[in-house]
Amino acid sequence: MAPVQFKSQLEASSYLAPGGGQLYSPLREKIVSQALSQGYDQGSMMEHGVVWADDQDPWGHIMNAKFPHCVSASNFRFFESFEEHLKDKFQDLMKVRGIGVIVKSSTLDIKRPVSYPDSIIVANRIDEVKADRYHMTTTMWSLRQQSPVAESNGWVVFYDYSKGKPSSLVQAGGVYANLYASLVEKSKIASQKRVEWAQIHNKNCRSSMSISLSPSPGRVLTEEIDKLFGVCQETFNLPEEVKQAYYHDIPRTFSGFKPRGQTKTEKGEPDRYESFTFSQDGLMGNTTQELPLMLRPHVPLITSYLKHCQDIVAIIASALAKRLGLPKDTFTTLQSPYKPSGTNIRWLKAFASRAEEDLKTALMHHTDFGTMTLLANVVGGLQILTPGRSVTDEAAWLWVRPKPNCLIINMGDAIVKWTGGLLRSNMHRVRHAPGDQRYVDKYSLVYLVRPERMASMRKLVGVSTGGVNGNDQDDSDDDLTAWEWEVKKAMAMVRPEFVSSTKAAIA
Repeated sequence: MAPVQFKSQLEASSYLAPGGGQLYSPLREKIVSQALSQGYDQGSMMEHGVVWADDQDPWGHIMNAKFPHCVSASNFRFFESFEEHLKDKFQDLMKVRGIGVIVKSSTLDIKRPVSYPDSIIVANRIDEVKADRYHMTTTMWSLRQQSPVAESNGWVVFYDYSKGKPSSLVQAGGVYANLYASLVEKSKIASQKRVEWAQIHNKNCRSSMSISLSPSPGRVLTEEIDKLFGVCQETFNLPEEVKQAYYHDIPRTFSGFKPRGQTKTEKGEPDRYESFTFSQDGLMGNTTQELPLMLRPHVPLITSYLKHCQDIVAIIASALAKRLGLPKDTFTTLQSPYKPSGTNIRWLKAFASRAEEDLKTALMHHTDFGTMTLLANVVGGLQILTPGRSVTDEAAWLWVRPKPNCLIINMGDAIVKWTGGLLRSNMHRVRHAPGDQRYVDKYSLVYLVRPERMASMRKLVGVSTGGVNGNDQDDSDDDLTAWEWEVKKAMAMVRPEFVSSTKAAIA
């Protein structure tokens, strides 16, 4: 979200005035309300106003060291809430006599840069409680950006300083047992509120095909995706003049920025999204791609995410080949990540639909023309078409609900072509997000897999019917290489008649 605009610098820094500045009151109320709805503890909340002379690094951002400082200050406020239950034992905890507290571990994820003038709301939430420790999430929100900018996760241990070891509150009994019961109750309430928040912000959605990322390698990819969402937002916040220097140039290259409004929707109106595309060839070293300066430090993270996605695609591709009675490596050989291809990572930003006139399509209905797509998003808006129904039938479009720790998987037109229509590519589109989600921008991380450039598009199984399910998958393209086939389809998308020609397609 773009920073809130003020009429003057003095207004922008008014959070430093006594009372916190009248202009910041509604911004503050919105963040506090959101934090409470997500299960954060009101008693631990604090505000840190960014001070020009004290908090900035040489690049004009709040120093990284300030975030741990905010975490510690909020933790301390949370410790102070223990007095209600510990009574006269509270001072023993604060002065390290007998049972006290100690931070065992702490991680920090800085999601977005913060610059002066701004003010940060900090709050704690208990996620898990054990007899001798609890797990805490501390989140920091920017008032001007109206968005989380950093998050810390860690364990706090109850430690008996007289014995030099962790102490069970349950075994200590008395007021300590009362404190334990209170923390457990806080954890239950926080968990319930997190669930309610998720339900509210994913309402009116239906589930789609997804793949769970719960095993250990999946957890690594999940963590990478969480970090990349922050980088994605920062990328789209770049100045327009920077973006213009990296615009894509279809059909010469699909890499780089695609500006908002460059393509049309089904009604001939400008689209409501922008995107940035990384070529797999560039990340794998098959070729080079110039990147904006702010993205270059993140290339190792992006490349690691890419390789984990490749592993998932290989598993799915091998399973499909086996199911179709083909050699296990049939599809993996045709889309090797080590050979030049059109495979890419694409980040998309579909703009919030705050006004009534914005309640329309952001990205027009289409099928992906690669082999497979892996999609990660948080906000709703993706819809798929009920098979056999017309794209003009609004009742035929189904919401796809993002699920925690899951990727949404789409088959693409290339694998439909190879299988003679035995597999299908879903017709899908991006609409305004349902419910209250419409008020926020929708960010998506997409891995679009395509065949290696010189792969043949001749079908490997199935029968020709002169066109697969109306998706223009006939034998006329059998002699094309994958690259020729992709360019043909890409150029069709930018022609004016593309809208009308896709209306008869069936997902």
